[in-house]
Amino acid sequence: MAATKKLFLAFVLLTVSTLSWANCTFNTSQYLFQLQEPSSINEIHVEVPKSASFVKNFLRILTSGTRNIPPTLKKDFEARIIVDYEFGRCIFSASVRQTGDWKDHISLVEGNPLRSLNVKLREGNIMNAIRFKLLIPATRNDLNEVLGSLVARELGFIAPETFQVRVDVNGSKSVMLFQEDAQKELLERNLRREGPIFEADESLIWTDERQTVYRDDVTLARLINKKWFLAGQSSQYITLSAFPKLQNAYLAYTNYKNKALMLFPDNSAFEDFHFLMLAMKGWHALRPHNRRFYYNSFKDSFEPIYYDGMLTLTIPIDLSMKANRLTIEELSFAFKSDYVFPFTSILGTPEFKSKLLPKFQNRVIRFNSVKQNFFEESLSQVHANVVSLQTKISELEVPIPPHPGNLSEHELYNSRVLKRNLDQKHVSSIKVNNQNFLLTYQDKTTAIVSPEALASILSKNVLDGMRHVLLPENSMQLDFQEERANLKEIKLLEGNILSSLSTSVIIKEKERVIVITQSNPKDWVLFRDADISEWNITFQGLPVNKEDPSLQRFNIHGMTGCLNFYNSKFNHTSLHITGGQCEDSLNIVNSWGNISLLEVKDAYADAIDLDFSQLTLVDIEVQTAGNDCLDVSSGIYKINYASLVNCQDKALSVGEKSQFEVNDISIHSAFIGMSVKDFSSLVVTNAKVRNVTICVEAVQKKQEFGGGVANLKHIECAGQYAEDKNSSLFRSKN
Repeated sequence: MAATKKLFLAFVLLTVSTLSWANCTFNTSQYLFQLQEPSSINEIHVEVPKSASFVKNFLRILTSGTRNIPPTLKKDFEARIIVDYEFGRCIFSASVRQTGDWKDHISLVEGNPLRSLNVKLREGNIMNAIRFKLLIPATRNDLNEVLGSLVARELGFIAPETFQVRVDVNGSKSVMLFQEDAQKELLERNLRREGPIFEADESLIWTDERQTVYRDDVTLARLINKKWFLAGQSSQYITLSAFPKLQNAYLAYTNYKNKALMLFPDNSAFEDFHFLMLAMKGWHALRPHNRRFYYNSFKDSFEPIYYDGMLTLTIPIDLSMKANRLTIEELSFAFKSDYVFPFTSILGTPEFKSKLLPKFQNRVIRFNSVKQNFFEESLSQVHANVVSLQTKISELEVPIPPHPGNLSEHELYNSRVLKRNLDQKHVSSIKVNNQNFLLTYQDKTTAIVSPEALASILSKNVLDGMRHVLLPENSMQLDFQEERANLKEIKLLEGNILSSLSTSVIIKEKERVIVITQSNPKDWVLFRDADISEWNITFQGLPVNKEDPSLQRFNIHGMTGCLNFYNSKFNHTSLHITGGQCEDSLNIVNSWGNISLLEVKDAYADAIDLDFSQLTLVDIEVQTAGNDCLDVSSGIYKINYASLVNCQDKALSVGEKSQFEVNDISIHSAFIGMSVKDFSSLVVTNAKVRNVTICVEAVQKKQEFGGGVANLKHIECAGQYAEDKNSSLFRSKN
């Protein structure tokens, strides 16, 4: 009976999964790589059925008499998005609305309306993006934004996919910039795991519709992705532990203790980002009210997200001109005199240009000699600006910090709130109260609110029509605070080993052996920025306790695994894991190299989970997993041999734009032998699959992707083969 139910569920999923791309005239799996190339898009059509209302909205904005676009006029309209590719067409339902702060985002060109639009697809995706903007190119300095975003992403910073594209909005044709929003898909594209995304709260800047009122001195932050916060207890804990750090960083800025606009001055990622923005003349991206942030739970720190720099890449930087909004004083507060930009040598190399040029060509329309010259001049000038800035920084004197005065950070902020006549309540602490939260306000009053109500405060700074601001006086008083603080850390292997307090970590350096033992089934350990070459690591887990179905698949530290590796190097490494009550027995993220032997026994859920990595594995042995035996995503994986036995769901799951090759694989006892999905490819040289319901499936599961491709050169399996209309499954005759 259980097998029958699973088979029925698989049929339902196969049917539903095709809906996201049901209106495409082609099989998406046959164009895996082309669908990742902006140049494959001939044109994007935006059709708004209620055209009269849409035009009326356009005219009201155009004639509003304000410098900025009134937020009340940014209304949603039902729309149909048609994407014409070189190889076919897709039609998606969507909603669109006016985007942009200033009136440069709307104009009449030869009598035709031209406006920047925010687009939300209800089905399908464009370049893996579900939410994106179609921008008037001049609002982002056109080619500067395209190339600048590429440079930032190539150097490891989080930056949005940005490219030129032909657009037709209800018959008005133009070239626009496509730029994805700060959502989960942006993080995935930049090889980050989903987590909280924040930005400055601009609601106070645009409240006066007759004039622009800058209230930077009282502007703090807000959460962008509140759905992630509401996904479960771990998401809530991670968000609430991160948010106060960001609020305090904004407080330091608003109190004018930081004259360089440097948020998180002790975070090297922000130093490097600040330097790059100055070198690309992207001062606009450094304005606190334009900033966006990602909290990386693996690093327990924030990362900057590039957006809207108004870059001018071909212009030399002039440190003597205040018009550039850059002074020696500001530099001295932003950087220490011994600061060294880590990418100077990379930017000036022919290899960097050669790597970047085809990506730039792919993101502009009609690449020609003019755009070639722009590319060459831009990179040369940015490198020259880097050298000039570096020289100037080395000559800086240590500045005298501004006197903080007699008032505290919060007292200074409160005085400005009163001066601005703002009516807002300040939340000073939050405690978990059963399934709700107990808020304590600055005036010592309290309130119990639901997670949804707290999400409203975090994302909109509003609750029941009243402005609320999270303003912790000290650290947040959260039930998990002690658990988060009580971690062990060992400096080793050129990196760090972090673990829960009760985890035993024994290191035998001469033998290059590490033995990790749980005292609690949920104990965990993280190897971060480590070189694991030629080490033998054993993780001895405990049997599973009673499970809690309400828990998320990751803990309050963002770890899914009992044994975790992040940004680490493997070379002739051996890993042995037994037991433990984690979502993954082993989780490897953003890592690379080769692993000689990987053994997992008695996994609570997934035995092995590999994300955002490039790995070669010689021998994989999995014996018993409560869910999948081997689950990989967003990477390149090559396996010589794998034995996957007694897997409750899938023996092998390949997803989210992965390229997976296996020479020899043996599978025994699973519901699904091998599953490939979501723009992934699976190549199998030889497979022996026994005791499964479905031998191989190729499907699309997530909206932001398309189908999967399975190429089976030789397989022995007596079960079924399944593929949806967007996927492809090829079997050689045995």
